[in-house]
Amino acid sequence: MDTQILRRTRCKRLDAAEKRKEIARSEGPPSDTGLLSANLRIRCSVSGPPGGGPAARIGEYVLLEPVDGGCTLRAVDTRSGEEVVCKVWPLHQCASAFEAYARVGLHPQLSSPQDILLGARHTYLFFPRHYGTAHGVLRSYGPVSEACTVTLFRQMVEAVAHCHACGLVLRDLKLRKFVYSSPEGTKLLLGSLEDAYVLQGTDDSLSSRHACPAYISPELLSSVSGHPGFAHYSGRCADMWSLGVMLYALLTGRYPFQHPTPATLFNKIRSGRYALPDWLSHNARCLLRCLLCREPRERLTAHEVLGHPWLTAADGPEPVSQDINSPDMAINQGDQLVPDMEDEHPMDMISCY
Repeated sequence: MDTQILRRTRCKRLDAAEKRKEIARSEGPPSDTGLLSANLRIRCSVSGPPGGGPAARIGEYVLLEPVDGGCTLRAVDTRSGEEVVCKVWPLHQCASAFEAYARVGLHPQLSSPQDILLGARHTYLFFPRHYGTAHGVLRSYGPVSEACTVTLFRQMVEAVAHCHACGLVLRDLKLRKFVYSSPEGTKLLLGSLEDAYVLQGTDDSLSSRHACPAYISPELLSSVSGHPGFAHYSGRCADMWSLGVMLYALLTGRYPFQHPTPATLFNKIRSGRYALPDWLSHNARCLLRCLLCREPRERLTAHEVLGHPWLTAADGPEPVSQDINSPDMAINQGDQLVPDMEDEHPMDMISCY
């Protein structure tokens, strides 16, 4: 593993006999050995009862309730008393996870694990505490000003550009993957690399369809209908489409393509037709068209997006009148709103047909 990561990450094999000792002395000091019984099955729903009682103990950490509807939990480091975030991955994913983090090293727009514990069946990655996901904050408070969106979206693109330059395709890229690193809500980080694919060369052709339905690109759907399992697509270009969906949602508070029925949703995505509000600035609409483009190779790369006038203009986006009740925004309003939850489990798009 990269030496920068090794300085911040400790990988420990958890010993069953020591775990039994840990349980027996539940009031004793935390152990240094990172302990877990070989036959203990940890589930994503593990939590401490509201009325008290023991929470799950993993090494020096106490696992609390799950967050974001998936295998992510609040946790407390018993050595410092600080709250952290624990992501639980199947053990077989740990090698690819280590390779992904070794590739990217440390970057200001990436949240890197500060501790890793290896169990008999699971890998536990501990990250610094965050203050909500981009999806959760958008759902709760709605879109912010275009000027604020410029700052947040630039941070997103910087994270994606760095990963692409290091040979990673992120896949399943969505708002929920980005987390706020401060309560002020001014800095976004890419929360983890759990779905990233490590490229072994310059070719980014992929065949697996790993994406949340609202963010999936047209070429993934088109390739499914032709030759299931064999058609390839550009992983980086698919990531850029997902960035376009995220930008649209940040600016408007709704997805460009949304419908409760998968077949109808996918038809909308294949068509590539969506409404651009008149109250968005010219440069914002231009960038959206450059990302939500049906032809993959015509989309801007992450590096090119960072040079787009919408992100580089010294005086920021030109002021416009934002009328959220305009007729343009009233089109299909019922099925355009960002839903309460994104699909936490990526879909194999072949199985949808």
